Amino acid sequence: MQDVRRKGHDTERAFVRWLKVNGFPDATTSRAVLGHDGFAQFSDIIGVDGYNIEVKNRVKLNIGESLAQATDGVSTPICVVKPYGVVDPADWWAITYVRYMADWWKP
Repeated sequence: MQDVRRKGHDTERAFVRWLKVNGFPDATTSRAVLGHDGFAQFSDIIGVDGYNIEVKNRVKLNIGESLAQATDGVSTPICVVKPYGVVDPADWWAITYVRYMADWWKP
């Protein structure tokens, strides 16, 4: 179990580094700030205002469960998924509910 947690935290830190390079200087892992395993909050990543970001690094994923984990009813939940073998976070997947994307599609 320890190896799984370490892998998860390594993935979260890689995504935080990518966020910082791409204009989100306050991004950090909730574990780094709260000092525990990340189970008491809605988000693996904090410091990106308006979003709850849950980061997953696994071969099999329950998308609904992962989005529910990031949902607090206030912020936009996003599940960032590291596909197997993909190193660059720019090529990872970001999944959310369609209701949060409607404004993006408006002309």
